[in-house]
Amino acid sequence: MSGILAFELNGRWVEFRDDRAEEPLLWILRDEAQLKGTKYGCGHGGCGACTVHIEGLAAASCNVMLKDVAGKKVTTIEGLAARPSEPVLRAWLAEQVPQCGYCQPGMIMAAVALLAQHPKPTDAEIDAALSGVLCRCGTYQRVRHAIHRAAEKDWENAPFPNEILPSAAPKLAADGIQFNPWIKIARDGTVIAIIGRSEMGQGVSTALPMMIAEELEIPLACIRTEFAPADHTYDNPIIHLQITVGSLSMQTTWEPVRKAAAEVRERLIAAAALRWNVSAPECRAENGAVWHEGTGCRLDYGELAERAATLPVPAQPQLKRVEDFRVLGKPTARLDLPDHITGRTVFGTDIALPGMRVATVKLAPNFGAKTVHIDDGKAKAIPGVRSVFPIREGVAIVADDSWAALRGRDAVEVLWSGGDTALSSADITRHFRQSAKRGGQIGRDEGQIEPALQRAAMRIEAAY
Repeated sequence: MSGILAFELNGRWVEFRDDRAEEPLLWILRDEAQLKGTKYGCGHGGCGACTVHIEGLAAASCNVMLKDVAGKKVTTIEGLAARPSEPVLRAWLAEQVPQCGYCQPGMIMAAVALLAQHPKPTDAEIDAALSGVLCRCGTYQRVRHAIHRAAEKDWENAPFPNEILPSAAPKLAADGIQFNPWIKIARDGTVIAIIGRSEMGQGVSTALPMMIAEELEIPLACIRTEFAPADHTYDNPIIHLQITVGSLSMQTTWEPVRKAAAEVRERLIAAAALRWNVSAPECRAENGAVWHEGTGCRLDYGELAERAATLPVPAQPQLKRVEDFRVLGKPTARLDLPDHITGRTVFGTDIALPGMRVATVKLAPNFGAKTVHIDDGKAKAIPGVRSVFPIREGVAIVADDSWAALRGRDAVEVLWSGGDTALSSADITRHFRQSAKRGGQIGRDEGQIEPALQRAAMRIEAAY
């Protein structure tokens, strides 16, 4: 009979069979404990996305085996988030650090461990502690500011000094009445913005609701969001596909979303005018309600939504003038950051559905190489591996969970065709380096680059 390995996870003891002793802690956390805030990244400890605390010290959980944490205290971002007064979490909000948010749990765990060891860290100590968490968003200056702010517990001069974690995520109204592809209104008055873009790093899940809040005359705090379904209605009008690309989210939604909100506003006003038997110009929308100027009568949007949704859509709704904006163009804390910094944001890799399988791919060693023979005996002997089969890019391994799929990938033996004659990554790199030495088409010629480089006290060179 197998023995048991136990460790303390976010304040409670958990147990696992000791035949999983060589399984990385990362997959125990994600697949067994269902704590998705600890992210999968490089898989070899080089990116820091999977950083957790083990006995208070930061560690990459992809490099730590279950046997290594037996009897120890492990804390993930979810455990840290249970302490909403944690200075680092508050500082992250005060500085609005995250962009897409994927790497933020790793950064935050590294920052908290740093401050535990160095309560007043220098910039050099911050850089050393955080350099192991690689983030493409480029928010490192904000990270440094946030860590200093957490150390000093100084919120007064922060860009957003009053931002704190909400006690619980607000519940989404379930009975939203759909007015158009971008907007629903629930009977309790909640406005639901449908987010038809996925540029998380640019904050579209705040920017699009800001447009709706502006035209609907409601506070941004009264808006909830949900992501759009697969539907050509949300196609990018430049690319003509439902795709987020080219940093085009704001450019392609600025007018459609504002118009969508303006026409909802006019329909709500029309519904109120019908209820009161007055003309629409006598009414105005303000703070989530329609008011009648003459009598002071007031109806909330929730009371009007069902009737308003049946009214004709105005052909040319009147957009607000820029000089009348009260929401757009104002410094605004992003709505999605509390979820980003607590590990609650659900990314594609975090989805878990009943009966779902996990797949990975064993790629060909060279571009253009094909499978000649697959020996899957060792792979299929691994518990949890369900299927091994060839695909265009290599060999797919399907399993019950991530760790079984990865072990199956390493165990499957493949004979490839193409070998030395196919194009490899090294070949591509060599071609790039040779091409970079050749002259190209000049789009703009300004300044004297070479003389300036010769005079420079320091030259920094990097190859990408």
